[in-house]
Amino acid sequence: MSVDDALQLTAHLNVKSCPSQRVLKLSCEPSGCGVKGAVSPQRSQIIGGSVSQPREWPWMAYVINLGKMICGGSIVNDRWILTAAHCFANDRFPLVYASIRVGSNTPEYPGSLLQTRNIRRIVLHKNYRTLPVFSADIALVELDRPLNLGENVQPVCLPREGVRVNESSVCYVSGLGNTRPFWSSNYPVNLRHMRTKVLNDTYCEEEWSLAFEGKICSGFEYGLPQPCSGDNGGPLMCLSPQGYWEVHGVVSFGIRSCPAQEQGKQRYKPDVYTRVSAYTAWIDDVISGRL
Repeated sequence: MSVDDALQLTAHLNVKSCPSQRVLKLSCEPSGCGVKGAVSPQRSQIIGGSVSQPREWPWMAYVINLGKMICGGSIVNDRWILTAAHCFANDRFPLVYASIRVGSNTPEYPGSLLQTRNIRRIVLHKNYRTLPVFSADIALVELDRPLNLGENVQPVCLPREGVRVNESSVCYVSGLGNTRPFWSSNYPVNLRHMRTKVLNDTYCEEEWSLAFEGKICSGFEYGLPQPCSGDNGGPLMCLSPQGYWEVHGVVSFGIRSCPAQEQGKQRYKPDVYTRVSAYTAWIDDVISGRL
């Protein structure tokens, strides 16, 4: 419903007389985003998370270079992908070799569900910095042609500007990252996901000794899965009270390895994400052509 529609509706209501003391509340909610496809119940838990089923995270995107995934991403709409700026900074790879793949949980292998698009343009946030740590680590990738949206390819919802995800929220990370210590290079074939706990800024600032403006962190202290090396740019997804999925974070740094069960009580710092709600207006400006 547009603002004009809401005003017209309000004009027809008798707002002066309200015997029941009840209030009609109108609000704008996302449409056509953040909805999973039909999936079967899954119980198998593995080191590094659970194997994702087809259509479970239909907004998952993959930055591919020379046939290999180097970063994750999220589908914002049929022409734009949200990811991390550090995936493209410092001429990490020539643009001519890069592409975006969506629609499949095995993006490094051909299949009927896989969609591949070339990159038309990459927009890094103007405040992106690498020192002392990544800041404004967010980027948008424009595709050369639209994606074919359907049950396997859907956009994720964006949070409202300035909204902070609650620590009790149901949140997941997903990706093809390493499932063991970073030196083993044991990358899975299939997309995986794991539930993670959003932590408060005070704890994160103490752990990392830095201000957490524009950032969000999550994880566990001991022996439980965290995002892995290779998940950079991928989404931190949280379920909204209305039942749709929003991308609240973009994997940025602190991602060194996934704690494996045999590592016992080894302690890890929380993983750090770019807080998407701090950049919602920027995302809208880029996609709408104002930047």
